[in-house]
Amino acid sequence: MTNDFNITGPQKKPHPMRCWYCQRTSPKEMTEQMSTFGPDRYIPKSGWQVIGDPVISETSNNKKLYRYKIWTGMYVMKFGYFCMQKCATVFANAAVAHKLRNRKTNGQTSNNREGELLEMKQRMDRASPQSLKALQDKFNNNR
Repeated sequence: MTNDFNITGPQKKPHPMRCWYCQRTSPKEMTEQMSTFGPDRYIPKSGWQVIGDPVISETSNNKKLYRYKIWTGMYVMKFGYFCMQKCATVFANAAVAHKLRNRKTNGQTSNNREGELLEMKQRMDRASPQSLKALQDKFNNNR
């Protein structure tokens, strides 16, 4: 199964999302950028916002470097539609357990389903060949 869209990888959206298991909202996607420009001259890319004050450090030739924490305007869920690997695993296990429970209950009612199918077959056998031909012609004309 090869898709261009990987649902298990990080999901980036321009709006906040909620984890399918714990309902936590997705965190903002943050990035760090270094610049020689101070806070008065630094302009991030359009749509990006500087969060907090820059951290100032000096290089070996006594130049100041400013490290900015920037929000890209996107929200990210790191594990597909879940905030943590734990949430994804618990959700998957619950889904499998639910499916197994349903399979067991459906096995107990299989006799009832067989009766319904036999009744349906008997009703279909009672239909006249002319009415079946008319239905088939109607279906073919509507294609």
